[in-house]
Amino acid sequence: MKKINVFALIACAGGCVCAANAQTGVVNVSGATLLENYVKSNASTNDYIDVDRNGVAGWLRNGIQQLAPSGPSNLTQPLAVQYRVTGSVNGFVELTSFGAGRGITNNATDGTDAGLLRGARPSAGITNGNSTTSYFNRTTFITTPTGQPTAGTGTYNLANPGGSPVTQSAGTYTSLYAAPGTSSGGIYTSDVAPMDVSAFLAVQKAGGTPVWRALPNDPGYGRSNVVSPSRPFGAAGVGGESGNLPTLNGRNLDDGNPANANSNTIYSNKLAFAPIGPLVNYGTGITRVTMTDLQHIFVTGRAHTGENFVAVTRDPGSGTRNAFSNCIRVDPSWANGDNIGRFSTSGTESSLGNEYLPTNKGSSGVMETTVQNSRLGIGYIGTERGVTGSGNASWLSRNAMELADVQNDFYGGTQYVRPTTNNIVHNGPNNWVLGGQSVLATIGDPRSNAATAGGLGWGGAFDPFVDSNCNGQYDAGEPYTDLNGNGRYDGVNAEAGIAPSGTPAMANPFAAAYVNNITRSIASTTSVPSDPANLGMPGEYAANQFILIAALDNLHVENSYTTLIPNTGKNLCVQNYTLTANVHNNAKYLAFNNAPAGPVPSRKTGAGNTYSDGVTNGGNYIRQGTTGAFDVAVSYGTALNLRNKIAGDFNGSGARDAGDVTEMLKAYAQRYSSGNPRWTAPDGIYGAGAGQQAIIEVLGDFDGNGSFDRTDVRYYADGLFLVNGNLDRKAGFTAVDNAWAAGNFFGTTLATGKVYAAGDSRGDVAGSAIGTRPGYSPTGANGVINAADIDYVYAQFRNSHILGSADWSDLNEAAYFDLSADINGDLLVDSNDVCELVTVILGTTFGDVNLDGVADSNDLLIASSNLGRAGGWAMGDVDGDGMITADDIAIIISGTCPVISTCPPCAADYNQDGGVDGGDIAAFFPDWEASASCADVNQDGGVDGGDIEAFFAVWENGGC
Repeated sequence: MKKINVFALIACAGGCVCAANAQTGVVNVSGATLLENYVKSNASTNDYIDVDRNGVAGWLRNGIQQLAPSGPSNLTQPLAVQYRVTGSVNGFVELTSFGAGRGITNNATDGTDAGLLRGARPSAGITNGNSTTSYFNRTTFITTPTGQPTAGTGTYNLANPGGSPVTQSAGTYTSLYAAPGTSSGGIYTSDVAPMDVSAFLAVQKAGGTPVWRALPNDPGYGRSNVVSPSRPFGAAGVGGESGNLPTLNGRNLDDGNPANANSNTIYSNKLAFAPIGPLVNYGTGITRVTMTDLQHIFVTGRAHTGENFVAVTRDPGSGTRNAFSNCIRVDPSWANGDNIGRFSTSGTESSLGNEYLPTNKGSSGVMETTVQNSRLGIGYIGTERGVTGSGNASWLSRNAMELADVQNDFYGGTQYVRPTTNNIVHNGPNNWVLGGQSVLATIGDPRSNAATAGGLGWGGAFDPFVDSNCNGQYDAGEPYTDLNGNGRYDGVNAEAGIAPSGTPAMANPFAAAYVNNITRSIASTTSVPSDPANLGMPGEYAANQFILIAALDNLHVENSYTTLIPNTGKNLCVQNYTLTANVHNNAKYLAFNNAPAGPVPSRKTGAGNTYSDGVTNGGNYIRQGTTGAFDVAVSYGTALNLRNKIAGDFNGSGARDAGDVTEMLKAYAQRYSSGNPRWTAPDGIYGAGAGQQAIIEVLGDFDGNGSFDRTDVRYYADGLFLVNGNLDRKAGFTAVDNAWAAGNFFGTTLATGKVYAAGDSRGDVAGSAIGTRPGYSPTGANGVINAADIDYVYAQFRNSHILGSADWSDLNEAAYFDLSADINGDLLVDSNDVCELVTVILGTTFGDVNLDGVADSNDLLIASSNLGRAGGWAMGDVDGDGMITADDIAIIISGTCPVISTCPPCAADYNQDGGVDGGDIAAFFPDWEASASCADVNQDGGVDGGDIEAFFAVWENGGC
């Protein structure tokens, strides 16, 4: 069938002069790092809808034309696309802050105004907002937030907002250019935010009680109010990073009803499905995980077994974090992992050393670098980056890191699966479901812009037809829908008969054309040419890199992301193409590759960087070597020998186990003991001579400061010593003391003066000047076990979220307590731990308020003089409720361990989640049927119908 340029006919109707577009339209894009490879590609701006109206367009199949060639000073091209890589939600904040009607005119380098400084952190030296990389028509003009080019070099223009090479003329959005260092004038508006999730998932919801498992529509979603502490060692590492999602900043979301839309309405234009997966360092020993375990790891920093991995996270402004979290049924504001320090983008913060930060990473690239350097690291990433991209991307191709197999256990899955194309496309309980339904967020609906920008009435769409042979064009006999009612299949203004939607158009028509050029290409894609990155249309390259929505069997439900529903818009042609040509067909995705150990991690180098191995300026590691050839240099980034594959595997068994402790302390002695006895590393499973390849700092640097030291030994005892698959802190600390010839490895003293016994150091959990950091390297110890430690253990299970017993297996409780307070090693923190701390470790009784080793009248006097006051153990609060009462006096007199009730103080909130709702009914009845003591609501000594009446009496009243 002959193709005609309907777009050109429309533009020329009414005698208009049809000249080539002489002015360049500026489109400012800010958002997803997961979509970086796509947005910076040639294909994303190849002309599909004939944006420049010259008769050459992808839909006409008569040539490939680039709408945005490089060169900001030669502004004759149709579009100038400036793309700031900020993270999805950060880009969304820039859209709401600087989008339609709120353009800005100047650049702020000192943090004094809003010059693209979304969440400005000028104290950290960041002077161009959250952009880790910025592009002008695919040419980089910013590479790191703290190392941007200076004025007068390259295309970066310090005088423009965000260093942008060009600005927009107010009202027309056409380009204004000046040489770098001179302001272009005009304005900067944020036009498009590529996001890994829809805008609905990106914003917090008002009201309610924040909980880790909140769904996107729940009141309290996105408002964990969790704030990160600072880095515990080395150079100042300010914390204070909030996990909260942003508000709408005076904008509103499209609710599907045009009558409710206005000039501030945000639309989520569907792009594709971007698969995401758990990225693991080989040193973790992780090859497969359940989603339940992913929940534990990214909410607490530890696995459900208590094992303390390094949970590497993106910053709260990341859509990758948002999509991954929602897929595993975690509110993104709670998915903080180890949660240390500030928003992190620099290379030194991703390398081991005194600036190392494992969390709040500002881009996919720094996530990859951090996990690669963290031998206990587990994070998440766009899976296509495993075989595409530069820098630390293509990690599957380089055998640098792996994707863990995943069991979708709470989707009903029973198998461990990998992100192959087949598993992604046929998504379901036993296939791949992790990923984000990506969108291009805009203020205003691009489909309501003029037909010349690809809006409704654009003539390029043929009447919808069933492409039975998947050749991308209509063939005689194929069923079609006659949209314009002319009785035949045609391509002339097929949408002319569709009434305007009534939704507001985008203010920037060039941005509308940019979005429509992509979305219309996606909608028509059924096959892809060779070299789609350069020769393909926007939809064709999207189909190659990601998964078009039309290819999926099922879709995530927006307000309940772990619910999958059949995809009513599935296109078998798109699905069949995807199954044969997507990047996830690469053999690297088929199975976990256990053969390599990954690259040698990198440490911060330069003057003043000396680590425990003594290498000048920290330029390399050293391995043990052989007699006469000790301390052999090992370069960063080279392939790591298998002897060092598993972090903490000092005995060479191929796993972290009890046998590592003795060898670990021999290695420690080499570094720190008098005479420096040399550690002869066992060969283990690796064959004769493999022990010579052992690198002490690679095996033993758990906290990421680049050295192997006493804090790493504590890390092992506190978080890596497993017994029958579960963490046992008591056994871990005991093993360390027993393996150290002098005993008391940590030099701990006891306030009571009791003689130290092996393992007593497990009770030293609080009192340090830098404070505690649950989930991260244990930092609470101060070398003395006293009342502060007792109070800290009590605080873990006597707080507003937990009463009586903190169970690590229950994430509803694990989210709110520090497992380092587990004194007896049973993965519970309760009165038994306090009893062991007081009577076994400190060797005294509950009557010994002043911890002088005896219970006498002095202790009773202390408590009596503080009756009715708030306080801790040292003031007489021996039952840990925060007040000194008659109950404490009774315990002091008896000297016995108190039994703390595990029943809720108010039966209405039976599940103790902070709210009164149906969850409390669901929690109450199983206990009632089992005649559990807490179900005796009316406290008459029995569990019967009277307790049901008593329960509902307070439940219906909303509380006690």
